[in-house]
Amino acid sequence: VLLGAAGLAAVKWSPAFAPVATQQAVAQLDTRVAEVRRKVGDLSTLQTVVVEQDAKTAKLSGQLAQLESNLSAMGQSVNKLRAAQTQTALNAATGLPVHDAQWLLAQSPKAYTVQLLGADDPADLTRFINRHAAELGDAGLAYTHTQREGHERYNLFYGVFADAAQARAALAALAPALHSQQPWVRPLRSVHKALQ
Repeated sequence: VLLGAAGLAAVKWSPAFAPVATQQAVAQLDTRVAEVRRKVGDLSTLQTVVVEQDAKTAKLSGQLAQLESNLSAMGQSVNKLRAAQTQTALNAATGLPVHDAQWLLAQSPKAYTVQLLGADDPADLTRFINRHAAELGDAGLAYTHTQREGHERYNLFYGVFADAAQARAALAALAPALHSQQPWVRPLRSVHKALQ
């Protein structure tokens, strides 16, 4: 009985006799547990903020994609209007029918043409056609307008030929004055590719 009572007293009163270092260690652990719980709470709050920000980012990405699509459509409309304006100006200024890029795109990619001129300004095309109107006649002229890295380019083409031999023969038959810009035979598939 005495041993049982001593054991019970040891279990019941042992914390009272515990060393001070153990109590300090328990207090430090309690402090750390409280700190970890606070950080977990902060992380939960941050996770909620991150989810909200992700939703906002997704919404903004959708809006940006829509704006880019609208900008692209507007750019295409501006290019069509510019092409129509250039074609009208060329036809009016030269008195010759000058086809646009859509006409060239409708031609067989297996055909060939002669590129007469490349210029940075459509006015150069007008001057060239006016200067050589007698030599060109109704030769089936066409022009293209391309834009690469912010740089505009206008090209003037002469005729559409079934094969390269016919195009070379047409090039050789051109009046000497038309050779000033060093015209060259070009497959229409390369013209089509440049227009894409």
